[in-house]
Formats: sequence, C-alpha cells, structure tokens
Amino acid sequence: MALVACGGGSGSAPASPAGNTGGGGTNSGTEFIASAQDVAKYGTWSAVDYSIGGTNPALGSAHMGPDNAFSRRIFKSASAVPSSSGYPVGSILVKETFTWQNGVKTFPATGGVFAMAKRGGTFNPQGGGWEWLALSNDGSQIMARGGADMMSGMCNACHTSAAAQTGGSDFVFPHPFEYAAAATDFANYRNWSLIQDTTTVSPYLGGAHKSSDSTAVRRIYKKQLLANPDTAQAGYPVGTIVVKEIQQNGAVTEITAMVKRGGTFNSANNGWEWFTLDPATTGIMARGADLMSGMCNGCHSLAKTSTIGADYVFKHPLDPFNH
Repeated sequence: MALVACGGGSGSAPASPAGNTGGGGTNSGTEFIASAQDVAKYGTWSAVDYSIGGTNPALGSAHMGPDNAFSRRIFKSASAVPSSSGYPVGSILVKETFTWQNGVKTFPATGGVFAMAKRGGTFNPQGGGWEWLALSNDGSQIMARGGADMMSGMCNACHTSAAAQTGGSDFVFPHPFEYAAAATDFANYRNWSLIQDTTTVSPYLGGAHKSSDSTAVRRIYKKQLLANPDTAQAGYPVGTIVVKEIQQNGAVTEITAMVKRGGTFNSANNGWEWFTLDPATTGIMARGADLMSGMCNGCHSLAKTSTIGADYVFKHPLDPFNH
C-alpha cells in the first residue's frame, strides 16, 4: 500500500448511520464506517509486510519511499482476506512508516500511521469503495479521512496501480512484497555505511571469502544503516542490502552481496538472495536462492541466532542493531 505520508484529508469523520452507539465501526453488511476503536489495536494484527527504502516503484515520494532510513510495516485485520471479487467490506490495512533515533522508533513529522478501510456501499466508487485514514502515531485517533478527495486524490491515484503488480488486487499492493535487486543497486556500495573492516578470520567463514589468506582485508557495507531486524519472525526488512568486499595486496578480488528479496523467494531461508559481483564493474556475475550449491544458505544459517547474528546476517561491530 502506498498512502502519501503527510497529514491532511477531507476533515472531520462522516456521520454514522442511526444505531451506531460509538463503540465501534458501523457495519451494515454493505457499508462499513471505521471508528478509532476499530484501528486502535492494529499492532496485535498480522504483520504482512516489512520493507525499507524505495523497494516498490509505486511508492514514489510517498511514505518516505526515497529515504533509506525509513521502514514500513503493514498490518491487516482478520477480515482482510481477498477473494476473486476483491476485499470484503470491513477489511482494514494499516501502514506504519518509521525510522530509528538513538534506538527509539520514530515517526516522520508528516505523519507515520495511515490506514485503508473497505467501506463499500456507494462510497468512493473511483477507489473501489476504500476509505483512506490518517491516524495519530499511537493509532488511537483518526486524524483525517476521506475517499476520492483524500490527499487531493493521491491515495486513489496511487493505489490504482496495485492491480498491475503480481499479487496486487483491489487497490491493495502485494504483501509481502518481493524486491528483485538490479545491478544499479550495487553500483555505489562504497558510499554506504561501513559496518566492519577487518583482517580477522572469523571461525564461521569456513573456506569462504579468502579465509585462507590472513592478510586479506574484509570490508562489510550496509546500504540502509537503520535497517533493523526488530522481530524474530520478519528479520531484516525487504530491500536490505549488505555487500562484502575482499581486498588482497591492495586490489579488490571478490565482492559478494546478500539482498532481502522477500515475498515467496527462498522462503526456507527467510527470503534472502545471494550475489557474486564483478570486482571490476560491480556488475552481477551470479545470483540466486541456492548460490554456490547452497553454501551461502548453509553458512549464513548459523547467523539466525542472537548470539552471533540475526536473520542470516552475522554481527558486525558498526551495525547499530546487530553488533
């Protein structure tokens, strides 16, 4: 989902039909008007996606998409199960957009919690009957809401492209999203955050990464320094990229990378894709879920635990979340 990350909307909540006592959203079966109570406990719902940076091209400038410091997590209500005819009336999806400041989860000043609720009836026919909601950062209040007019029509306009993406339907983008990295993603890796620079041979290297050469320099770069493996189930957000460079006698002789591709890719190993890159051009030489006949999966599976790593990534001293 790609609601625009800024405040505003069509103003006050619409009047509820007769019979609504305010305890929750009114649901006549054909029209559902969400209340604050309906979204207040979204954090207990299923988290169906976790990504960082501009992983989905449909984001554009919405939800801090171009900023690699910001992650997004999507939650869906139990009723938000699509069928061939779309999502049922009463479905709700909530998106958090956040970063980290001194280890504290922090929302953008423009607003960090938005939702889409399938209102149905005759509401917002141009937008599939969805109502767009801007919530307070704690999710306890609906700050603004609307249909075709929300964010001057940007919510409707952006979400119309959801159906064109594999797994997307009824104005809802695919969740979980799958990010297939391109060669351009690695082009400037030396400008990323350096999270380790060492000649020490790790006991977990085995025969990989020139471990037989005790003079080889191993440098680890992380594209999104604030990518946080903050839940054991999800691990790092989709789109996270880590590159390892090996230098021998002053020359780069090996570059490898791992990208959190997500979706259904390499599900047995939490969605990671492995890469070997050309030391001269950083172009992609080989990639896959089973690269090196499974050696990447096998070695990095040791780093699933908190003692030596998290989510297949070994600990590195300058990684703020995994060191």
